[in-house]
Formats: sequence, C-alpha cells, structure tokens
Amino acid sequence: MEMNKDYTRYLPMIFGTALVLYSAPMLMKSFLLLAGGSTLARLERGDQARPESLGILERSREMAASVIETGSSWNQLSLALVHQANLYEPGSAEQTEKLERAREAQGKGLGLQPANPHSWLRLAYINQRLDAPQKTAAALYMSYWTGPYEIHLAEYRLAMSAGMWQQLDNWTMMAVHAEVRLLNSQKPGSLKFLMENDDNVRNIAQQAL
Repeated sequence: MEMNKDYTRYLPMIFGTALVLYSAPMLMKSFLLLAGGSTLARLERGDQARPESLGILERSREMAASVIETGSSWNQLSLALVHQANLYEPGSAEQTEKLERAREAQGKGLGLQPANPHSWLRLAYINQRLDAPQKTAAALYMSYWTGPYEIHLAEYRLAMSAGMWQQLDNWTMMAVHAEVRLLNSQKPGSLKFLMENDDNVRNIAQQAL
C-alpha cells in the first residue's frame, strides 16, 4: 500500500508532462499562424498584398503544416502561392513553379477537408492557369458537387464554366443552369453584368432562364 501511495505522488507530474507534450505542437502551430494573419485577411477580402508579406504567409503556413497537418494550413499556403504566381511574367518558369506548388498544397488541403467547394474552385482555377482543361473540369465538378448553391461563388463559377462549356459533363451543366437561376433571383445585377460582357455567359443564361 505504501508503494502505491508513493506512485500516486508522481501522477500529477506524469499527467502534466503528457499534457505539455501533447499541447506543445498545437501551441507552436498557433504561434506560426499568427505570422501572416493580416496578410491572409487582406487576401480573403480580395485586396492585394506586398511580395514580402506573401513570403511570410507562405513560410509560416509551410511550417505550420509541417508541425500539424490541417486542411486550412494547406489551403492558406495554396492561396499565398497563387498570389505569388501573379507577380511573375505569364507563362514563365517562375510562375509555373508557384502554380504547381499551389496545386500540390491545395490537393493536400482537400485531402484533409474534401467537402470544401471554395477550395475545389481554387484548384479548378489553378489547373486552368496551368492549362490542364480536364483537371479543371473535374475540380469544377467537385466544387458544384460539394456546394451546389453557393451564391458567393456563383459569379466565378459561371464565368469559368462559360469559358469551357463544351468540356463540362451534363451534370455540371445542369448545376451551372441552377446557379444561373439562383443568381437571377438573388443578384440579378451581377448576372446582367456578366451577360453583357461575355457572350458565352449570355448564351448559357438564356438556356437556363
């Protein structure tokens, strides 16, 4: 009995050590995610960021993903890399390298959080930039499949679909038509603008309405 009592004295220390070992990676990741937080907020608002700020965001998300893999870390890394790619000459080796890394990061993010229509749309965009039409169509299909009625994505998905209409399957075409009707009911001004500036969008909208 005395021996058992002696052991109980160490239980708080044992549990405390285990808690520290478990929580240390989480704390490290939290500190890493603080870096680049303001840059991420700017990008998510649709604003531009300085090249050096994009570099900080890229490095911090790479390190965070190496500590604990989460879909959000990979998604944010992909976002940073896409914006970095825009800093280079179109079609240059530097731009292609950034886009390929963005595609890899986005794929890892979707592997952990597959039910994310926004991430699938970004993957479609990256594949389109890399001139991979079949992969673009497949990712666009998944964006609609995981979120068929996402009004905040509707304009972007419609514009992308219009540029590759003949490469879409019948299900995706029907999803696009449904989203046209959603736009017409909730954001008619946006739909009108797209129709006036893109003949392909106008043809698709006329079919859907």
